[in-house]
Amino acid sequence: MSNKRSKENSELRRAQVAAFSESDMTAKEWCAEYGMSTSTLHYWKRKIREEGTSTNHWVDISTLADRDPDPGCTAIVPIGHGSVVVRIGAFSVEVTRNTDLECLRTILSVTASLC
Repeated sequence: MSNKRSKENSELRRAQVAAFSESDMTAKEWCAEYGMSTSTLHYWKRKIREEGTSTNHWVDISTLADRDPDPGCTAIVPIGHGSVVVRIGAFSVEVTRNTDLECLRTILSVTASLC
């Protein structure tokens, strides 16, 4: 598989694991509905969890709850174990523990300039 297709597959699987985590379904129910084997779901959950032990540093977003929001930032919303959605105006950016921080800075800068 090419590197680009591998990255796309990885991003798809991460989105699927996030969707499962947000659901109220069991793994068996979710997998039956979305056409994924439970072993694949458990593999990707484990892989993502293990990657979460990397050296990336995260800010505890619970400390942001009492602050006045930045006028350009609508919300920072936890969406599952190890990820959040940052909403800036009409745009949403999902941030996971393995997000490339330079890429994220660029995306947030461009997004904020469009609001």
